[in-house]
Amino acid sequence: RIRQYDAYNTLYDEIKSLLAGHATLSDLKTDSLKERHWKSILQKLNVHVSFSELTIGMLWDNGLLDKKKDVAEVLSVAQGEMAIEIFLNQVRDKWMKEELD
Repeated sequence: RIRQYDAYNTLYDEIKSLLAGHATLSDLKTDSLKERHWKSILQKLNVHVSFSELTIGMLWDNGLLDKKKDVAEVLSVAQGEMAIEIFLNQVRDKWMKEELD
């Protein structure tokens, strides 16, 4: 019976879209995102607030789901940079321990 009402269908569609965006939102809590990456994401979403004022609602309201591909691209770049950074730190540490004769 409930599934016949427009209110149910509207709410159901809204919940489905929020759940679809949850994966994208949880990806944003990675340590690989530096301030420069966040600036890029916020620029793509047209959000113009400081980080201390940023809320999840602002991300949702400014089309996080619609620009999921752009956000994923920035996230991919950030993860690649983090991998390079880790590798360079390992190389530096190895060479710092080496002694030349």
